[in-house]
Amino acid sequence: MKLQRFISIVLALVILSSLFSSFSVSADGELSYREYSEKLREEQGKDVSLSLAGAVFSDNTVGKYGKYENSDALIFENNGGFVDIPFVCEEAGSYAVKFEYFPIRHKRINIELGMKIDGKYLYSDMKSFFLSRAYKNDGDIKTDSQGNDYNPQQVEETIWLTSYFYSSGGNYDSPMEFFLEKGAHTFSLFSLQEPFAVRAIVLKAKTERISYEEYLKRNSDHSFDFSKKIEAENASLKSNPSLLAKTDRSSVKTSPFSYTNQKLNIIGGEAFSSVGQWLCYDIDVPENGYYYIDFRYSQSYNQGLPSNRRLYINDEVPFKEAENLQFVYEPDWGSYSLKVNGEKVKYYLKKGKNTIKLEVTLGDVVKVAMRLDDIVFVLNEYYRKMVMITGSSPDKYRDYNLESEVPNLLETFSNVSKELKEIEKQVAGMTSGKGNSGNILKVLAYQLDGMIKEPSGIPYRLNSLSSNIGSLSSWSLEIKSQALDLDYFVVSKKSTEVETDESFFETVKREVLYFLYSFVIDYNSMGTGENQDGISVWINTGRDQANILRRMTDDMFTPQEGISVSIKLTSANAIQAFLSGNAPDAMLNIARGLPVNLALRGALYDLTEFSDFDDVKAQFSATATDPFKINKRVYGLPETETYYMLFTRDDVLKDLGINKPETWDDFYESLQILQLNGLYVGVPYAGVDSSAAVDAGIGSKNLFSAFLLQEGGSFYDEKCTTTNLSNAIAVSAFEKWTDLYAKYGLPLSYNFFNRFRTGEMPMGIALYTEYNQLKAAAPEISGLWSMSPIPGTRKEDGSVDRSQGGSGTACVMTSTTKNPEAAWKFLKWWTGADAQTRYGTDLESVMGVAARYPTANIEAKANQQWTTAEYNTLMAQSEFVSEIPVIAGSYYLTRGIDNAFRETVYDGRNAKESLIVWNKEIADEIARKREEFFDEK
Repeated sequence: MKLQRFISIVLALVILSSLFSSFSVSADGELSYREYSEKLREEQGKDVSLSLAGAVFSDNTVGKYGKYENSDALIFENNGGFVDIPFVCEEAGSYAVKFEYFPIRHKRINIELGMKIDGKYLYSDMKSFFLSRAYKNDGDIKTDSQGNDYNPQQVEETIWLTSYFYSSGGNYDSPMEFFLEKGAHTFSLFSLQEPFAVRAIVLKAKTERISYEEYLKRNSDHSFDFSKKIEAENASLKSNPSLLAKTDRSSVKTSPFSYTNQKLNIIGGEAFSSVGQWLCYDIDVPENGYYYIDFRYSQSYNQGLPSNRRLYINDEVPFKEAENLQFVYEPDWGSYSLKVNGEKVKYYLKKGKNTIKLEVTLGDVVKVAMRLDDIVFVLNEYYRKMVMITGSSPDKYRDYNLESEVPNLLETFSNVSKELKEIEKQVAGMTSGKGNSGNILKVLAYQLDGMIKEPSGIPYRLNSLSSNIGSLSSWSLEIKSQALDLDYFVVSKKSTEVETDESFFETVKREVLYFLYSFVIDYNSMGTGENQDGISVWINTGRDQANILRRMTDDMFTPQEGISVSIKLTSANAIQAFLSGNAPDAMLNIARGLPVNLALRGALYDLTEFSDFDDVKAQFSATATDPFKINKRVYGLPETETYYMLFTRDDVLKDLGINKPETWDDFYESLQILQLNGLYVGVPYAGVDSSAAVDAGIGSKNLFSAFLLQEGGSFYDEKCTTTNLSNAIAVSAFEKWTDLYAKYGLPLSYNFFNRFRTGEMPMGIALYTEYNQLKAAAPEISGLWSMSPIPGTRKEDGSVDRSQGGSGTACVMTSTTKNPEAAWKFLKWWTGADAQTRYGTDLESVMGVAARYPTANIEAKANQQWTTAEYNTLMAQSEFVSEIPVIAGSYYLTRGIDNAFRETVYDGRNAKESLIVWNKEIADEIARKREEFFDEK
């Protein structure tokens, strides 16, 4: 078996070598770590401690060498700059880098660094990597007035931490290494994001950890009774604030448990799945000795595959086998103890306080993860080359001869197919034949074999190929996700078995009681209790968002203001609330166009009546409250604000010699080159087909607002009493907008995420929230794309006007409130920087980076987990966002412009004629509404 495995590994390396012989995964021509590690020499080196006192800072670095937290350290007080550290390597060999660092409190994002050896990036991962911060619960788990648990606030613990240099891509869970020759060298450290101090940098020579057998011989032991249960949700430290306790009600054995209330009794899940994340626990033991550690866990996330963890005792991995604890697939609750030769292992703990840390690793998945990413990248590259020849709709009467037009096409398909089959066998070995993990490997290999046998049919199977490449990429992301639920673990002197799952009768009892209690418990009520000063708030979002708001009111607003808040999670909209006669005091997450329409009917409270309104308004952009204004009265505050950004696949543009467009003239030039090469450009269009679409307003529906505002036009006259769309400026802007689809042939409907990921659509305009999904779900193109402000119009002074409308949601106070002062205090608190920062952080902690909150509060946006470069890019566009007012009858503006667009693009009608005809319809409707509400004739 060992010989067969060795042959398989050699074969895989041969295939990879053939597959990538003329291709580099690195965006700028540098080696990837996979390529570098294949050449890494295995000579035994000798540890080198770098002398930080001899470091030389660059002129632009805001840093120094001095005392920090009682230690001599290099201190980077801000982003940017680098330091050179000379050192001498006494023995040639392979080295990893170990840092002892102190995260200086700033934003709640990881520290980003880069490093060079002798002035060079030896491989692409050296350009950017991260050091984590440490967090803890701000007190014990808390309970609300209804007896339900909620998480305490996550606060940063600023202490000295230790970490190796790991890949930021998540494909490698061992420290990254490089080879050093004997002699003098220079180590360069770059500060890219977040302030920090570092007191030690050690180049660790590659060594093998001792085996478990050797470990047992190192210390003496003696018998005594000891057993302690540690609840996993009560971690003393954690690497991310997203590692929050959760509720499990699937078993009465889960500790603690309640039939009626939500008890936070487990931790983990998908929030505890990324390589490098860790949980740390403190345990006091009475004597030195060897102890057993037994876990109660559930792992139902990767069918057939284990979730892997590295175990540390007092910051050290005790022996080689502890490098990889495999929590096998277990959809119910089970127990786990690391075993060697069939026997449970024991860990040596010293008398007093000890730390036990579990760190997420990839385990055996690391063997396939980097190969899969490389395969996805190559298949996308060849798919893009084929689409550049065939287009998206190949002519069935034409022979494209792709096998000769695309160099090495069939050879690459053959090599990839062999590689996929080899990986499929490897995955089957990891799952022991259980589950269906890796089915996409068979499907894609089969498809590639079919294309090789019948090359003439390749053009007509490209859509299917693209879909399967996307499925392979998604599956690759899934197997790298090492999700795991932990209930508790037991540290004991004697081997014990933890309780796993409930009996049949316990299950029946639990389900019956759940059913009965469902008639008396209001699961949508999330109040902190009510008193005479209390208010009611409706929120129309998901339960996760409502739970976060509830926690925030419990530990921020109510203690601060002494006002109780009854929160209702509801699917009813604002109009239904008023028609029912049961309107709350305040409502959150209201569509952009609703406040004015409700206020016209006397349903909302004028917020300008409060003396500090102007102070509150100053927290947002200058035009942020314009959509909620009638004359000089304002009836809502902005919660979120979204706007468009330009997304580009920089690798594709570079290959075609295209510069990122700054103006619309540049955009059209780039568009023509991309279309000549069979590629696409995305400019969003959202049709108006429901009242919800109308209520969202005109700002985010399309780019008409950008063309109009950049040419100096406006939707309404100065007094906002009628439209302003019949003049030459509006007609010109409308023609430019409709020409994108009618003349340039841009697609009206498309999946931007999928097409951008494959490179089929290497340039597109989308809401900036799309950035979060790309970053979270498309790791294979990491570093190959960027986000920038939209193209603009060049002005006479040489500046570029990038104006556009905005969109988002609002919060309002109802006119029926009996406690307007309390409701106003709530709205002020909710839209303030502290609450918006906390909400955004907690939301991202629970739901991941894809759920990053697009807050309208300027200070809160600066506090979010954007990198410095990302934040500066967003703010560069934010300066040009101009909110579009909402007036009586403006719902017809959205409908009318969309109707004019349809007539022009779909029916071929003259753009000027369409706009003028529908502008009259819009103006008539606005006049009718003004007569209704303002008695104007």
